[in-house]
Amino acid sequence: MRGAAFAVLAVAAGCGSDPPAAKDPTPTAGADSLPAQTTVVRAGATSAVSGELDRDAALAPWTDGAPPRPPQGVTLDWLGAGNLVIPNPGWKSREDAGVGVLVSADDKGGVLFARFGSPSDGKQKVDELCSKLGMKNLHWGAPRRATIGPDHLSAVVGEGHGEDDKSIPGRLFYALIETGEPENVVAIGGADDDAGETYGTARTIVGAIKKKPK
Repeated sequence: MRGAAFAVLAVAAGCGSDPPAAKDPTPTAGADSLPAQTTVVRAGATSAVSGELDRDAALAPWTDGAPPRPPQGVTLDWLGAGNLVIPNPGWKSREDAGVGVLVSADDKGGVLFARFGSPSDGKQKVDELCSKLGMKNLHWGAPRRATIGPDHLSAVVGEGHGEDDKSIPGRLFYALIETGEPENVVAIGGADDDAGETYGTARTIVGAIKKKPK
């Protein structure tokens, strides 16, 4: 089956077989804000974010920081998001109303990224992106602090599960990444339950985000 949430998003964002590269997302609104311990969002509810984060937990790398390997014949591209860059291993890409969009070739997974400022904006942005995907019945695990990419960017990350508007189940994750500037970057990604490899690639994309070369 095709992942309805990301397939619909790909169409909405105008992602074709040969899309233009995603532009630098427009600022919208740190990373200290975050979805709480197992939060359940019922169908029709909007907020997925509440609760407190354990700020004493040690930071550990979320992934090994290496970018995903693109298919043979495809060049790894880097997309801008503020003062950070995000690897694209040949996924369809577009900017949609200030949100960068990456969608896998099978439309079963993707990554969204945008900028935010204050802690409350970080909370709201996670909710907004989940709403953009049409997700419902979200169950978030406890958030934790981690480092992202080769520059060891401080972040808060979490993973969860939900359904899209066609009741197709899938896994989701988010990362609220501190950039060292007034505007930070939030990334949220996921894939259908039957697309484990795609989910892993989406996670690797976000785990390899790094500072933009000067």
